[in-house]
Amino acid sequence: MSGTALELVSVLEDARITDVCEQDAENPEGLLSEAMVDNHSSGSVDTKASFLDNVRNGPVQHRSVERSAHTARLAGDTAPFSGRAKIHVEFDGHPLDLDLRCLAVWAWVDGAWCFEAWHSTPRHPLTAAVPQIPPDPLVASRRRAGRSFPGFS
Repeated sequence: MSGTALELVSVLEDARITDVCEQDAENPEGLLSEAMVDNHSSGSVDTKASFLDNVRNGPVQHRSVERSAHTARLAGDTAPFSGRAKIHVEFDGHPLDLDLRCLAVWAWVDGAWCFEAWHSTPRHPLTAAVPQIPPDPLVASRRRAGRSFPGFS
């Protein structure tokens, strides 16, 4: 696949985002893989059916998406896009601004590009709420001795 394939997928990704912001579930339906999975920054997961239903009727309405530090590449028959997204939504009528790191994956399936997956995570998680776990003294002593445990670095 060439640079023009990546350009086409970039256009499709832009169109998918525009359709979601315009609450248009009809246009992207044909672009979504039947196995599509949407992993939200909240931890919830959508399938193709639940994603389209949420675009039409869900409590979250996307108002705008501003992407930055966005990279796209071809990797075999896939085109992963990664970067940062500032997503402005309304949740049950209340404005909410999300600052996310995200990954969108498109795949060449049966002669067409299909949207396969979305995964996002908050860019600045609340680390203060996460308890700090002290280092394991056994692992630390093995490191000092130049030894390690399989699977641990």
